Amino acid sequence: MAETADVVIVGAGVMGASIAFHLAERGAGRILVLDRAYVAAGASGSSSGLVRMHYTYPPEVQLALLSLAYFNQWQERLGRPTSFRRTGFFRIVPVSQAARLRANVGMQKALGVNTRVVSREELRELEPGWRLDDVEAAAYEPDSGYADGATVAGDFLACARERGASYRLGCRVRSLRIDGGCVVGVETDAGPIDAPVVVVAAGAWSRRLFEQAGIPLPLECEHHDVLILTRASVDGAPNRACIDSSLGIYFRPEGQVQALLGGFEGPRSLDPESVEPEASEISIEAKLRRAAYRVPSLAEAGVVRTVTGY
Repeated sequence: MAETADVVIVGAGVMGASIAFHLAERGAGRILVLDRAYVAAGASGSSSGLVRMHYTYPPEVQLALLSLAYFNQWQERLGRPTSFRRTGFFRIVPVSQAARLRANVGMQKALGVNTRVVSREELRELEPGWRLDDVEAAAYEPDSGYADGATVAGDFLACARERGASYRLGCRVRSLRIDGGCVVGVETDAGPIDAPVVVVAAGAWSRRLFEQAGIPLPLECEHHDVLILTRASVDGAPNRACIDSSLGIYFRPEGQVQALLGGFEGPRSLDPESVEPEASEISIEAKLRRAAYRVPSLAEAGVVRTVTGY
């Protein structure tokens, strides 16, 4: 006979683990989390983890603001130290988009975000080591920063298990089980599991499951890579997180002595299994060149490692 559960959650990343925790907290019954590998093995473990409020879509701003409050209450909610680091956050745009930036900041402030527009001179006072000749204005969020995706997922999953949820690593879900037009469970490498509720939180791997069930999920995978850098000089190195659309990069501190550097876009593929294990030399050189323009001290930084994913 098939194994049974009240809720099966496919994927043990931040989303799946968070859903498991909040369902277990509400006493939703027998909750089973399945992952093809291990907790945060997909996008959550390779995420750059920026926690920022600067979005152009108001509901996304509201969601980000609620998430910031959650990170600030992490110890009280989960009983574990938070991985969130408040560094402050800048959003730099080309001069041609300065008016749109100001409008966005106005919308965000109306929703309760602690943000403001800073001039080039103010930005230079905050970051004296940066090259800012091409910057007219930037958005500044003093309360924002970054968190660690793997730690977030691990904390949620551990707390879910403390409340009775079960977790099975290395258990690949092959397909959704459908009967009479309804999803009634999942088929795994270890056999079938019956459940009246199935939550697919498998990120880039979700599309294949839905396609097998006859549902064309409009999801496209994009390959990204980020660099972890040594900070050769503390003076001028990024002490705050920043998204810079003038240069198509983002960067932030990584602990006390390193920095993280990423780009906006990557090649697209429909197969998340084909992710390259390391960033290419071309990608590394392009990111470093652009970052060193904004933060000249990074010209002397060394690449500790690269992180790739979808």
